[in-house]
Amino acid sequence: MDFIRIGFDFFADQEMFHGHFIAADVFEETSELDGLKGQMSIIFLGAFLHLFDWDKQLIIAKRVVSLLDPKKHNVVFGRMVGNVVGREYPNYSSHADYPEHTRYLHNPKTLQEMWDEVGNATGTKWVVQADLTHVNDGQEAVPSLINPAGSGMIDFTIERVVAEHDNT
Repeated sequence: MDFIRIGFDFFADQEMFHGHFIAADVFEETSELDGLKGQMSIIFLGAFLHLFDWDKQLIIAKRVVSLLDPKKHNVVFGRMVGNVVGREYPNYSSHADYPEHTRYLHNPKTLQEMWDEVGNATGTKWVVQADLTHVNDGQEAVPSLINPAGSGMIDFTIERVVAEHDNT
């Protein structure tokens, strides 16, 4: 909650802001997010998924699906770090106590594969549109210690497929 207060102090916009922030841990079984279950139709996931390994990304994606209104057209969109070779990579920004921590960097194909798995687990179907851009070739003057060669940014839109006979 301190970050929210600090943001309002910094931008001096608390009186103008008409939204509502929720600070919650997406991995907790019960949290402030529970009040939003089934109520959202659009969710933005910006610079977030690539921080976690495949298994944690699945947990996050299933949690996102639980927040979406099953009676409406749903869209999840955002941007994250990806790689031409979608796989687990070392997370060099990990805490020293967790040196084995990895993160999964997707390419468009693996992002669709993950959402196929999410769909199988949640009884939904998803279509991913994604573009990997700004790919580094490992030849930059100052090599990246965080993102391996072949990394870039993935802009994505993920839409729930609704059957024609389904009025949801």
